[in-house]
Amino acid sequence: MILFSLIGVGMYIFLRALALSTAASVLAAVTFVGSGVVLGQANHVDMTEGFASIPFMLLAVLHIVRDGRWRWSLLLGLGGALVIFGGPPRRCSTRPY
Repeated sequence: MILFSLIGVGMYIFLRALALSTAASVLAAVTFVGSGVVLGQANHVDMTEGFASIPFMLLAVLHIVRDGRWRWSLLLGLGGALVIFGGPPRRCSTRPY
């Protein structure tokens, strides 16, 4: 539940940064969390962790494009690192499956 809440809150913050209304942002965030793409990966925690980083990475890209401040690249890098480190450890194994 924490990951799904994080996905919803992140999407809400991103949509509010796009200057959407509060009602539209809430509806879109709930729709994104309840979409088949997110719910279809609910049993794969590593994929859900990656989905939690997507809204924050989009927010960072939006602010980098809008005002060009480098500090938003830290959020973008952190989100990318969380996607990579959130992957399953079996991907690092040299043994065949």
